[in-house]
Amino acid sequence: MDGAAIRKTLQSLKMQSTFEQAYLKLRAFEHRVYTDEVVKELPFLKDDQLLKIPSIKKEWKVRRRSAEKLARYLSKRPPKSILEIGSGNGWLSHRLATAFSSAAVVATDINEAELLQGQRVFGELHQNLTFKLVDIFSGVFANKFDCIIVAGSIQYFADVRKTINTLIDMLLPNGEIHLIDSPFYTLAEIGAAKVRSERYFDQCGCPEMRNYYHHHLWKELEDFHFQVLYNPLLNWNRLGQKIRNDSPFPWLVIS
Repeated sequence: MDGAAIRKTLQSLKMQSTFEQAYLKLRAFEHRVYTDEVVKELPFLKDDQLLKIPSIKKEWKVRRRSAEKLARYLSKRPPKSILEIGSGNGWLSHRLATAFSSAAVVATDINEAELLQGQRVFGELHQNLTFKLVDIFSGVFANKFDCIIVAGSIQYFADVRKTINTLIDMLLPNGEIHLIDSPFYTLAEIGAAKVRSERYFDQCGCPEMRNYYHHHLWKELEDFHFQVLYNPLLNWNRLGQKIRNDSPFPWLVIS
């Protein structure tokens, strides 16, 4: 997507909050602000210009793989209700609403711009998919869910313990929270990771993103009952990242 197309898409998204402004500014620099036509096909990438960018091409192969694995896991005990936190443009919620047509799927975000894009692109395709502009800490959900998904977005929550406790309160009995495609660090790793992120945001001309991107420790999960369904550090999974487009980040389930 060329510069003119990016500017046109940014204008159509009508950024509102300071987070949206910083986030979409970064995404535009990375060529990750997508037109409605591109979003409609995700996680399949068919745009010729985007396919020429190796990092984006690889990203969507990985995200497609993660989505397929998630859907396969959920199909063993199909949920009746699914909540996605940080859904962005809603491509994953759309795919889950398609795979589980009898489930009520709710896509939520505080990023109004991308949420409106998701509503525009996918809203009329499903009777079982709704989009909500929601701060999960506001207690707006009266109902509870079988499955809550946080895919590639837990790093935008400053307090991971508070976030998970809030989500646990929104689970039905035997419900599960899935944390997918986000990094967690050891104490030995986290300092260098923060430096890398700060340098990256500076290089992108988006230093303000430092305020919104958070590095979480494995230690912060100790109070919760969780399983590691996928560990990217295992040798077999390291190989899978090369030959199967497996994620470089873990897949965790909290119940």
